[in-house]
Amino acid sequence: MTEKRRGFPTEKGAFAIFWLVFVFVSEYNGYDGSVDCMKKNKKRKSINIVRYYDYSLVALLIFLVCFGLVMLYSTSSYSALEDYGDSMHYFKRQIGFC
Repeated sequence: MTEKRRGFPTEKGAFAIFWLVFVFVSEYNGYDGSVDCMKKNKKRKSINIVRYYDYSLVALLIFLVCFGLVMLYSTSSYSALEDYGDSMHYFKRQIGFC
């Protein structure tokens, strides 16, 4: 006797869930599925758009990368010193990937 997994949708169930979400999002965005609707959205007005960086997001990203590097160094310096004779071995490798 085969055992059904609870909470795991079957292929038909997964497709039904996908279809319901697709229909809901399409109605919410006002998309009717026609090609004409897509053509209307492609028309652009000739307005100069000023693009700028989100400096708070860039600062947050730099802070998180630096914080992660400090945490990496503080947790791996002893094992790197024992294994490789260089306490900054893992830190240098991680800087290379940043």
